[in-house]
Amino acid sequence: MNYMFRFPFDLAETQRINVDGQEMLIFEEGERRIIIRSGTELPIAQVGRLEVRGYGYCSEDEARADGARWKGATAMGLLRSNLGVDFRARQVPHYLTEEGKQHFARFFEARPGERLGSDVPGVSIFQDGSEPARFIRMFTTSRQISTGERALAAIRDSYDETAVPDAAALVAIDMFGSYFHMPSTDAQFLSLMIALEALVVPLPFDGVNADAVASVITHIRTLDLDPSARDSLAARVGHLGEESIGQAGKRVAMGLGDRLYGGLDAPSFFTYCYRMRSAIVHGSENRPDPAELHDAIAALLSFTRDLIQIHVLGKTTSG
Repeated sequence: MNYMFRFPFDLAETQRINVDGQEMLIFEEGERRIIIRSGTELPIAQVGRLEVRGYGYCSEDEARADGARWKGATAMGLLRSNLGVDFRARQVPHYLTEEGKQHFARFFEARPGERLGSDVPGVSIFQDGSEPARFIRMFTTSRQISTGERALAAIRDSYDETAVPDAAALVAIDMFGSYFHMPSTDAQFLSLMIALEALVVPLPFDGVNADAVASVITHIRTLDLDPSARDSLAARVGHLGEESIGQAGKRVAMGLGDRLYGGLDAPSFFTYCYRMRSAIVHGSENRPDPAELHDAIAALLSFTRDLIQIHVLGKTTSG
């Protein structure tokens, strides 16, 4: 009995692989055959939704292990070709119910007995020949509609209030806007965190803390070290004389008063999000669960919007 693997991936909207057919051969040796296929009825050159399939494995474990290796090779190969690949591993998966399969079978005019499957992220294993004929990808998207009157009123009010964003606010507004164009949950979350950090400026400590740091720096400058190493060490110690980003963020968040975000007060919510941000950007093996991240983003949108308004206007119009 032979087994096969399959994993889907997406290219960026502005990138394509220029192949006219619906599949291209990556590797073939004996019964082993690895291909890239279009994820739709269109040629590879016209779509960003693709998949890799591997055939000719003697066991599920062998197929899964080699599938994982080919997935890594695909990631590195496309990176080396300057192509952005998204394996959708950080998205919350959606599965077809039996009723859903029947609906899509009618929609696609599937032949009797033709199987449909959920297009889930990651490496999937099938008995060779038993894989679904078509993989359906489920989306949960929504469109936000703002009334013309509301948008115009907000613009006029901002003009009357002399709402002129400074450099930090402009960065925050740009990153807030970029959230709506990001394809993955991680990227959406990080764009909002960058917006927040643009507004967070650590303040220097005073009193005993400042004196202690200054004393240590003075001592460092007397050490018999390479000048560049000595200056670098002094600069690192110098940062101990000011707030950390976490401390500064909590201070700035206090300006939101008693509002709650995700069931937390504003300073606690900033800390919660900042910890998740650190786990993502520093390559932690314990990255936040995509579902938890998705829920956090709903509150983070309001949190970021409110902080930008506080920064520019000194108030927020949200309830």
